[in-house]
Amino acid sequence: MRTADFQVSDDNGRHNMVNDFDLIFYNSGGWLNVHVEHIPIITETYVAIMSKQHPLSVRESLSLAELASSPFVAYHRKEIDQTYQFCMEAGFTPNIAYETDNVGIKPHLINIGAAVGIIPEICIVEYKTSYPNIAFVPIAAPLCKRTVYLGWKNDNYLTTQEGKMLPVSHCIEGTQGHLVTNELDTTGGEIFDKPSFGSLELAKQAAEGDFDEIELCGVCTDICVVSNALILKAQLPETKIVVDAKCCAGVTEESHDAALLTMKMCQVNVIS
Repeated sequence: MRTADFQVSDDNGRHNMVNDFDLIFYNSGGWLNVHVEHIPIITETYVAIMSKQHPLSVRESLSLAELASSPFVAYHRKEIDQTYQFCMEAGFTPNIAYETDNVGIKPHLINIGAAVGIIPEICIVEYKTSYPNIAFVPIAAPLCKRTVYLGWKNDNYLTTQEGKMLPVSHCIEGTQGHLVTNELDTTGGEIFDKPSFGSLELAKQAAEGDFDEIELCGVCTDICVVSNALILKAQLPETKIVVDAKCCAGVTEESHDAALLTMKMCQVNVIS
């Protein structure tokens, strides 16, 4: 059996990894996908660390924002360290004065007072043993936690109801067909990794917003587009649901037209 404990810095690396190993330890929510089953292993709370000469080292707790003016040391890959993520949640961009891939450099720089940082509580015993001049201060805000998961591939697509009806494996994580095309600018948008044709999570989030109109486009008109249009219409009967036919394509022209007609009959506004 092949196992791995790894971090990757981009989607391509993550997609390749899921095909290379049977078991994966990870902490990125992006893995939570229908093709990767998982169980939580541990939830870790982070603490701030600094030299005992730092003025905040004697505090019982602190807000991470209080370290906004301090130089940070972090691992070069942000997915490992999470310093950047937590500081952004606290309302500031950290001054990362030092970046390293060497696990010994970070505590050394903190021990001599050159920088501050954050670590999971599970690392405190190891740091105390080797670095006596480091102080550990609980973070009161924001809530700095991460959950580590054990994941494994779910390769049973062809045994599912969808797989039996459509026996062509597609949109599988780790393949080009699963990726969002580079031609689509997703800046500032949220990506829903839906496990089937329609996304209940999309409809739920749409219901929590204040939308006068929601427009859909994509492929396939006769599968995913019509499914999500009807789910949204059921969830939000008084919201205008629009489908741009020019920006959709079906499995066939006939099924494309049939899906558009079905949506029109259900009071979805189809434009062309």
